[in-house]
Amino acid sequence: MQPAGILSRFLAALIDGILIGVVSFVVAMLLGGTTDETGQFNVSGLPALIMFVLPVLYWAAMEATSGATVGKMLLGLQVVNENGTGPIGWGPAIIRNLIRFTPVYGFACIIGLIMMLTNANKQRLFDKLAHTMVVKKGTATVPAT
Repeated sequence: MQPAGILSRFLAALIDGILIGVVSFVVAMLLGGTTDETGQFNVSGLPALIMFVLPVLYWAAMEATSGATVGKMLLGLQVVNENGTGPIGWGPAIIRNLIRFTPVYGFACIIGLIMMLTNANKQRLFDKLAHTMVVKKGTATVPAT
């Protein structure tokens, strides 16, 4: 298996962030999000809940079922179990993505970067906890369906 590099993982996350941001914004607007006189976007209630839940579902569902988000697919990456098999399933997908939705995410990104630079499999803390890793597509063993 060939672990994915930091730059390719960052670019995949950037693509996914833009994609989910646009989709969340459109859905929130359709469900009642508004802009005020300064152009500031305001959401509350159901639109606010959707803007939180949609990204959670996106990352977990994509990685659990196909082993990659759209960003990872575009960059030729996939998430696999430490033994090289995938897709990883719901439990590991939720564990490895939990940190994205906490107030300490910025701090966790720094810790994740340090961890990726200091271990051969380039795993972040939550990759280690979920027993997963991100690899270049085609370098892991994926069982036939």
